[in-house]
Formats: sequence, structure tokens, C-alpha cells
Amino acid sequence: MQCTIFPHFAVNLLVRSLRRSYDKYCKLMPLPWDNMCIPVADLYTECQCTLRGKGISSTDLIRDRGIILGKRVIVIGEHGSGRTTLTKYIVQQWIQDSHSTCLLIYVPLREVTKEMTLSDVVKRDLPPDTTMDTKDIEMVLTCGKIRCLVILDGHEDLSKTYKESKTDGAEGDDEGDESTSLKSQTNNKVTIWDLLHGNLNDKYTNLHVWLTTREYRISKTSSPGEMVEMKGLSKKQLYQYIKKCVIYYSRESSEEINLPESNDDDNVPISYWDNKIDSIIKVERSSQKETNRIYLNIVKFILQNDCVSDFEETPLLLNITVHLMAGKYSSAITYLRDKVITNRNELMRNIIDCMEERYCQKKGFHEKDFTDLEQKVGEFAFRHSNELKHKVERNFWKQGIGEDDLKTCRDIALLKLSHETSADVERLASTSSNIEFYHPHIKDYLVARYVFDKTDCSRTLLEKFAQYTYEDRNTVLIYLSTLLQDSKFQQLCEVLQTYQKYDALIDCLLENGNYNTLQAIMENSGENHISINHLESTYHRKAVWTFCKKCKELKIKLSSLSFNPGDFLLFVTNLSLPTLTSVEFHQITGLSKPDFQKICAWLSEQQLKIDIRFNECTLWEEKERELREMSGPLSGTEGGSTVSFQYNGKRDTWDLKAYRSEV
Repeated sequence: MQCTIFPHFAVNLLVRSLRRSYDKYCKLMPLPWDNMCIPVADLYTECQCTLRGKGISSTDLIRDRGIILGKRVIVIGEHGSGRTTLTKYIVQQWIQDSHSTCLLIYVPLREVTKEMTLSDVVKRDLPPDTTMDTKDIEMVLTCGKIRCLVILDGHEDLSKTYKESKTDGAEGDDEGDESTSLKSQTNNKVTIWDLLHGNLNDKYTNLHVWLTTREYRISKTSSPGEMVEMKGLSKKQLYQYIKKCVIYYSRESSEEINLPESNDDDNVPISYWDNKIDSIIKVERSSQKETNRIYLNIVKFILQNDCVSDFEETPLLLNITVHLMAGKYSSAITYLRDKVITNRNELMRNIIDCMEERYCQKKGFHEKDFTDLEQKVGEFAFRHSNELKHKVERNFWKQGIGEDDLKTCRDIALLKLSHETSADVERLASTSSNIEFYHPHIKDYLVARYVFDKTDCSRTLLEKFAQYTYEDRNTVLIYLSTLLQDSKFQQLCEVLQTYQKYDALIDCLLENGNYNTLQAIMENSGENHISINHLESTYHRKAVWTFCKKCKELKIKLSSLSFNPGDFLLFVTNLSLPTLTSVEFHQITGLSKPDFQKICAWLSEQQLKIDIRFNECTLWEEKERELREMSGPLSGTEGGSTVSFQYNGKRDTWDLKAYRSEV
């Protein structure tokens, strides 16, 4: 039977055959260990996208297989943003939809060569018992009987064979005369090169193309189209995604679920999620069976980890963190059972190990040691810390670590190319590229590892770190503190106290866990005033809370605390520090009457004699007006509490009893 005689039969045969063979493309492998492949339907979660400058959901994209978006769609997004998950989910939905009126062709670009025609790719994927050759497939593509969506997935993963003719294998543009040479070789059949560059002749009128790529690869596409940018998960979507991960891993595990026990330090009075997410958990917990309640406990534990919020804008690291924790605490991943991921240092080590192993699997390496590469990058970042506060030109990195290592770092996702953000493809193509770390935590971890492994961690070096700031973060010190032995760690703490880097000191104590060091340095110095400059990160809020709690347990006489702007009320109104005599608030804008009522209630409960100062602060309008018209005695009292208030240098009487009664 000749399929060319029966075009309708050929179309149906091709659709049925591809549906049988495409099941292999409907699995994901987020973690590179234990060969655990997860069906995409078990993980796919609706995510956020932008199209023509407007926010849409991924569900909008997959309606009618995306054909409504136009003939050519470029889906951009960095590592882990969900590009491949989305496209594989579209494939899975197409397989299941027996009433679909379109043909779908999925092309993982890492598996193609430059000579391949589209019909070559399709023929390769057909089951062995399918009686169709490339001529029959070409006839289906050009007969006009069916719309066809071609998904070219992973432009950054184009195979070495495809790129070997390029003048610059890393970033060079495709050769301009390649189209002509390929046409002569393929008898004008549509090639992968044509699809990438939008060079389709009139024979392929029903062909629609999706190309997924990272942002820095946009410049390599010569024909513009609709641009869709993957924006990651909202908080509610993140919760749903974590829950799906936990349920899948727990279902696959043959071992008992291994969720760490809670302790008092976990009960920090901090709102980790908005009320909507918290209410979802409460509703689901009340309505589910006991096994699902366990799942929800793991979900909550993951959400409480500060790295989840730190990586919220970095999809790859967020994705790996979620899978590491879900795989670890469900006991589903054998490799992770003896791994520690509860502190930042070990978590980042496992994240980088995961990225490096995934890179090896993509490249076909059985085993590769990246220690020297990590040390080289860490040393470069350490010695050029000032320059790397900003994005730097690619040549700066090439001169520092070499072109090959630079490309490897980008492929692993230690580093990334950064383009100017723009919805205009042509303008993106003309902008110069810079290099930056994929996430600041990666830089800080590699710097800390280099310093620990290759230097003596002398006091002079620690003093340099105490004065070292990078966007006001203490992450380098946090990673270093976990690596240092007791004597060196105490020396680091002494240096931080000497330079009054209390925020960094408090963070390092939480990461290292040796609070006996705190007792020693406080007693030696006689210091009893601690200044908290920020309460912005989840990690630091937990560190401050634990620090105050340990001061009470160890009977450290902490007499004075000062807070700069932040969520200070969660701490002040929950602290119990009997030695406290002074609390200062700086630059608090619009302190409300209810907030002040909470402070009054706390003072009454603590029975403290305390001086509270508001410097460069503003109060609610009624109180501001009252203060402008009067001045009075120095203190207010209620019960056993005696309080002296100083507001922007002015002393005033505050009727605690009146405010207390309104709480």
C-alpha cells in the first residue's frame, strides 16, 4: 500500500504511531540519582508567564496546543523555569487526547544533527513496526490535511555535531550560507536549521513552531516570533508544586518517612507564608487521611526553610531544593539518606553536586571531579570581589579562568550570561553579554570553600571578611562558619564582635550551632548591647530569635537591643529577657496605635523596668498631633512595669493603662 495514494490514512497512521512512541518523552528526572524518572503529569503545575507584556498562566499557553499563538513562538526562561516541563506536559496531553485535530512533533535538540530534515527526526521516533518512510512523512507535512505543531526543545542543548561547523562553538552565530548548502543536500525538505531560523517555504503552510531557549540564546534565532517568558511559580503555585513532589516521593518510598523532629527553635513567631497559603494547609489537613497529613507536614517543613524564600527568584535552585528535601524526608532517594541538608552549607553542597551530576549525564561522562574547577572559580571571585559586585564582560572571566572552564561553568549553571531584559528580539540580539553568578549564594559558597581549603584562615583574613560586604549580605561568613573548627570559629566571632557586626555574628552562630562561643566572648568583652540592623530575611529573623533565646538560657546579661526598620514587633512582643533595660527603634515609619498597644501589653507581662526609645520614627496621626502640643514627665507605669519613653529626642508620658485596656 502506498501512503501517498491515501493522504488521510497516512495522517492518521502517523498520529497513532507517534502517540505510541512519545511516552518516553513524558518523564522528568529532576534529581540525577537512583534513576528516578517522574511522569510529567505527576509534577506539572500551572505557572506564571508573560506574553506581549501581560501576565498569563501556562494553562493559557497550552490551549489548542499553542497554535492560537501564531506560526512561530519562542518560549524563553532560565534553567529550571519550567520550559521542558511545559512542553513535555503538552506532549503528554496530546497523547491522551484522542480527539485532537493536530499533529505534534517533539524534537529534543540535543539529539539532532545539522543535516537532519524534520522527516528524518520523525522517522527516527516511529515504532519499528510502522510502515512509513520519510517520503510518506514529508507528504503528511505538506499535504495541508492537518495542522502540525513542532516543539524544538532546548536550543542551548544543540548537539556537538550540529555546532561543529560554527566559527565559535560557544556563542558564535550560525553560518550565513548554511541554509543554501543544506537545501542542496536535502532537496528542499524542511530541516532543523530551517525551523530554528523560521525559513519555511510555501509547502509547509500548516506548520507551527515552538522553540524553547534560555534568554541568552535568543540572539541566535534569526526570525522573530511571539515571545513567551516563563516567570516561575507564585506562592500558591509553589505550595501546590511542593505538595505534588512530596506525595510522589512518599508514594514511591519503601522506607519510613524521615521528617526531622520539631524543637523550640522551629517555633519562631514568623509568618513564613501569606494567610492564603496557611489557610489552604489547615483546610487540607482537616479533610485528609492520616497519610496525607504527613505529606502536609513535610510540605510545611520545606516551606519553612529559609532557602526556599532565598531562591524564590531563581527557579533552578528552588526546584532542586524542593526535590532534595522531598526526596530526603520521604526516604525515596537512597543517595540522600545519609546526606545532611538542614544547614545552608550542606544544602548548597548538595545543590551543586546535583547540578554537576546532571551536567555529566547530559554530556555522557561516567565520572568527573569538579574540585579544581570550583577552587579556580572560588579564588577568582575572592580576588576580584569588588569587580564582581556588578556584571562583568565575558572576556574578564575568560582571562581569569579560561574559555573552556567558563563554558563548563555556564553549562553546569554556576555562571550565566546576562542580556538586557527586553521583549524585543531584535534588540536583544544587538546587546552585549555579561557574566554573573547564577545566584549570589553560589559565589559565596565557592569563596568560602576556597578560603577554608587554600588559606590558613588567619585572624587578618577573618578581619578582612568582617569588613567585607556584598549587598549587605553575610552569606560568605555563614558558609565559612560551618567549616571552621571551634578555636577558629571563636576567633571569627571575636572579630565580628570587635567590628560590631552583630547581624553577621548572630547568623554565624545559628549556622555553626556553637552557642558556648557566644557565652565566652560576651563574658570576655563585657558587651551587653546588641544592634540589629535588619530583619529582612527569614534566616536572619530565625537567627535573631534563637540568639535571644540562647542568651536567656545561658544567663547572658543582654541589657540593650536596638532595631532598625523591620518586622520588629514579632520579636519584641514575644521576647522574654529579664535582664533587658533598653530597647531602641530606629527609622520606623508610621508606627500604628495597635502596634503600640502590643508593646504596652508586652511590657505589662514582662514586669520590666525599661527605657524605650523611638529615633527618627513617626507615629499615628493622632499621637503625632498630641506630641506637638505637649511635653511631660519622663515615665508611665502599670503594675510592676516602669517605662521611660523617648520619642525623637522628646520625653513624654504614655498612659500605659489606657493603651493596655484597648488590646
